[in-house]
Amino acid sequence: MLEDIRVLELGGFVSSPLAGMILADLGAEVIKVEPPSGDEGRRLKPPEIDGLSGYFFSLNRNKKSVVVDLKNPEGLDVFLDLVKSARVVISNYRPSVLGRLGISPSKLVSSNPDLLVCVVSGYGLEGEWADQPAFDATILAQSGLMHLTGSPDSEPSRFATPIADITTAMMAAIAILASLREGRRGIVEIPMLDTQLYLALFEVYNYLLTGKDRDRMGSAHPNIVPYQAFKASDGYFYLACGTDKQFQEVCEMLGATDLLVFDSNEKRVLNRKRIIDAFQAAFAKNTVGHWVQELYRRGVPASPILRVSEALSSPYVKTKGILSYAEDPHSKREAPYIRFPVHTDKDKFGVRIPPPRLGEHTEEILRGLGYTQERIIHLKANRVIL
Repeated sequence: MLEDIRVLELGGFVSSPLAGMILADLGAEVIKVEPPSGDEGRRLKPPEIDGLSGYFFSLNRNKKSVVVDLKNPEGLDVFLDLVKSARVVISNYRPSVLGRLGISPSKLVSSNPDLLVCVVSGYGLEGEWADQPAFDATILAQSGLMHLTGSPDSEPSRFATPIADITTAMMAAIAILASLREGRRGIVEIPMLDTQLYLALFEVYNYLLTGKDRDRMGSAHPNIVPYQAFKASDGYFYLACGTDKQFQEVCEMLGATDLLVFDSNEKRVLNRKRIIDAFQAAFAKNTVGHWVQELYRRGVPASPILRVSEALSSPYVKTKGILSYAEDPHSKREAPYIRFPVHTDKDKFGVRIPPPRLGEHTEEILRGLGYTQERIIHLKANRVIL
């Protein structure tokens, strides 16, 4: 899809690398421009695979790595040459860092009028908050979402995955794709905090419409009942009862016909405790497998609550080929990958190249820009590139 698009990726950890990987999986040539020390994610071990941290491995397939010391004047010149060859630059460096390095978004656009610069940051490019450091968990804490996550009697919890980083990266990819479709150039900023408040959806509007903060509810949904985890005789499963018809099916399955008087979601929310207590008492009498099968048969969404190992070994994942393996050209061993989740009738997305070693493609890319071998040797000798 994006085979003719060259993207330069600056930054590390999750948001910029994930946005870059999404574009790379869609076919773009993504060049990861790293400092001599490399993306911080390279060092987040264990676990590791063939010398690469699992953290880095999960975010950097289908990319090339170029090492340039942007603090060196010659390195800045090299980077600006790369910029002139690119259509998109993605960065999650703080605005002040971009300025100190001499690569502010406005300077990059002035050096290449066809360029789109997408900056992911905690709080945007301008204003008193612009240069505050931000990580996924601190943004979640500031958005109100961490307060809402966890059990009622527990401390606030972070999400199982870095959801603020992930959703901001996806928003960046959406903005880049929309801009490319319209042929737009210039600067796009994606603040993490703005993204979390936008994607909080009904949690924000619950407060705006009632003026009340809610407390943590564990696995339960604040607006839909019954919509939570239940404990069976041998483990937990999740019941997602979203319609009146589905609630009726569950009541009839359990023989809880006295609960049929709660024939609207509003009535069920007002009588949450009575319903949940009755359902929990009934579900405790049989196994997860029994209840999930019965609920499936009645068209009610439900699922056992699986460990990651169980999810990856499920028949669905195996049948769909979601987990695949490809040979790593360095170690000659097979490495695992989760398949890109977009499917079309014309495109086949896959792993074209494995996550890169640090500076693996520096010479290749610079030769493509017309650099002579003599100049490349000079830059290496002066530690401008690796």
